[in-house]
Amino acid sequence: MCERLCYIANDTTFPGFIKVKDIIDMMANVFPKWDNAFAYEILTHFEIDIKTSYGKLSNNKRSLFNAIIGLSSRANITIFNHPIETVGAKDRYDFFNFLYKNHSRYPRTYIISTSYIDEIDYLIDKVLFLDKSRLFAQFTVEDIKENFRYLSGKSEVLKSLIKGIRPIGVEERENTLTICIRQKLSKDDIRKYQKYLIKISEVPISSVYVYLINLRRIKEQTYGNE
Repeated sequence: MCERLCYIANDTTFPGFIKVKDIIDMMANVFPKWDNAFAYEILTHFEIDIKTSYGKLSNNKRSLFNAIIGLSSRANITIFNHPIETVGAKDRYDFFNFLYKNHSRYPRTYIISTSYIDEIDYLIDKVLFLDKSRLFAQFTVEDIKENFRYLSGKSEVLKSLIKGIRPIGVEERENTLTICIRQKLSKDDIRKYQKYLIKISEVPISSVYVYLINLRRIKEQTYGNE
């Protein structure tokens, strides 16, 4: 049933003459689990005046308001398609913090398409990587945090230490080399790299995506589409 699903796109819109309060009242009639108190709490936090017409909201507040509808719907499945991409970092942080707290209290399924994946990695269980609308890889966040690593250090030193290893990403600036490897490091590996002053760090999810996209496209150019 449609009331069990709430889809909020980045271009979701309502007639400009309708007041925010009237839209809230309509949504309360659409979604059986609608949380009115929660909606007003978030609206107050983001200083969205319920007496304002939808068309008079700024672009940022309009995006936030649309996303607030998704949160407050408490629909079984809530889909956010780039909901607040144009909103400032502070408001994005606050919004997703509201999402986290609400999900802890009322667990349900969220599907989020976003360019700011690393800002919300604490919210996510599974990550799907798409290229030109086609799924090409999927991981749990735990998989990425455990099995992808950055190694960074002096170029000549690091190159001598990684013979036989095929990195999925390479960045070299002046005399500093940084590589991304898909490998769970053992304690011996860690000690070896630390001995030669090689820095080991986690790889952001967005960077894993970029490296895998690049490898995928190089493969396509070399071997063609399979």
